[in-house]
Amino acid sequence: MRAPHSHDIHTHSPSWPLPRAPLHQWGPPLRRRGGSDEPGLLDLVTAPPLACLHGGAGAQVLTVSPTPSEVRDRGRNAFLLGGAFSTFTISAGLMHSYAVFLVAFLEDFRWSRAEVSPAYSTSQLVAGVSSPVVGALVDRLGPRRLVLLGGALLALGLLGGAYASALWQVVVLYGFVMTIGANCLGLVVFVPLLSRWYARRRGMAISVVQSANGFSRAASAPLAQRLITAIGWRRAYLAQAALMAALVLPLAGFFRGTDPGGTDGKASTDARSERRKPDHDWTVREAIRTR
Repeated sequence: MRAPHSHDIHTHSPSWPLPRAPLHQWGPPLRRRGGSDEPGLLDLVTAPPLACLHGGAGAQVLTVSPTPSEVRDRGRNAFLLGGAFSTFTISAGLMHSYAVFLVAFLEDFRWSRAEVSPAYSTSQLVAGVSSPVVGALVDRLGPRRLVLLGGALLALGLLGGAYASALWQVVVLYGFVMTIGANCLGLVVFVPLLSRWYARRRGMAISVVQSANGFSRAASAPLAQRLITAIGWRRAYLAQAALMAALVLPLAGFFRGTDPGGTDGKASTDARSERRKPDHDWTVREAIRTR
């Protein structure tokens, strides 16, 4: 019987090496630590059969520290999630503030509610029709370019709304221009991205971004009302347009490197997912010899 190497795990088994048997016969399968891209970095799962191999229930479990690439990936994931949350919060807030501006339209232009209702109805229809187009564009152009396009359209629609004087102008600017812009800054763009970068916690990541819709609804109405009361609805639209124009480049910067074919884009994330797929059943001997 040979003496085990320094990187081997010392056991109380009467014979060495251990029999070559699939891990599912010894207990739950080994799992990779934190979604590691390195094929050999594993954590031993605490299980009674493995505990017996290591000298009983009180034996220590072997863990492997995350590699620098894992740490960078985790930071990158959080960065993208924060960017998606911030972008969706701003775009949704600007769109939901229309209900406050609607009251100002009614008072200023003496329109009836029935007359201005087509603007909102058009917006909902355009949002549904344009979603497949935006989805195709995000696959082709990537999230960063869609954020730039959506931010530009949203700022343009807000700027034009400040000078609107007829109902059809409100319908075109809010129902078409702003709606398409907001669609380029919404879940249609961010769900595919987060699904790739959060393969194991996809539901959690998407729910965090979706929560931005609720936060924006809660904050946009009182803020828009204070702004309209202070400077009037036209200047309020100008202030919102300036805000969107100033933030579009920083928001797009969150998604740098995610374009299709980029170093961190779809190709690399798909390849990383492929490397995570187990190619065979690990044996106990193979597992404990990993570093």
